[in-house]
Amino acid sequence: MQFTDLGYFTRYTPDGDNPHNIQFAQNDDGQDFYDVAKAQVLGFFFLVNERGDVVGESSDITALFPVDMRVVSAADAGALQAAYQSETRLIWDGASISPHMPTRQEFQASALNRIDQEHSKFLLELTGSATVEERDTWPTKERAARAIAAGTATAGQQAMIGYEAEGSGIDASTLTATIIAKAEAFQALTGMAAGLKAKAKTAIMQATNDAIPIDQIAAAIDAVFAEITTQTSAAIAQWKAQAPND
Repeated sequence: MQFTDLGYFTRYTPDGDNPHNIQFAQNDDGQDFYDVAKAQVLGFFFLVNERGDVVGESSDITALFPVDMRVVSAADAGALQAAYQSETRLIWDGASISPHMPTRQEFQASALNRIDQEHSKFLLELTGSATVEERDTWPTKERAARAIAAGTATAGQQAMIGYEAEGSGIDASTLTATIIAKAEAFQALTGMAAGLKAKAKTAIMQATNDAIPIDQIAAAIDAVFAEITTQTSAAIAQWKAQAPND
């Protein structure tokens, strides 16, 4: 595949009147962008920032307006266009555009960030549709339920559980037992989630260490997340099976 560097474009103001306030840009050789565009008929055009990242593409060069950007054309770049549209990071190295090969550190940072996201999703699954405000009441309700079970509840704690039980149409003792059982199950699953997170991070550090060839890291990371998915699904199934009903 052949690439043509059409230059790095910056904004400029041409001589003469500009009643329509048209924005102009010219490349390193002083060529106006619109003049360059007129000579380009076929191919794909890529917009490249100062770091060399491809940040835009079009089969119509006039759809791109490069200010502090480079424009690179290619006669046949369907595969690169598809890669860009799939959010693959593309890099211009001064001679060609190709998919970016992450460094070992980038692989590691991305995977560790994904673990944090998966952990958050796990906790969200455990809490279901409960709002933040509702979840904030859980520790207070648990303390009240445990105090009632221990015979040390205050009048306020007894009223809290009593009103909810009455509204739910169940006995206060049943609600007390349910709250305690749910709290213990949730605590166990929260601990399991933290354990899975720590285990996954250790596995990622091993999958990205210097002993692993760089071209094998992506597969090693995929294997870690496949195992995480299996263990997470099992944990959620366990939670749903053991969690007491309201």
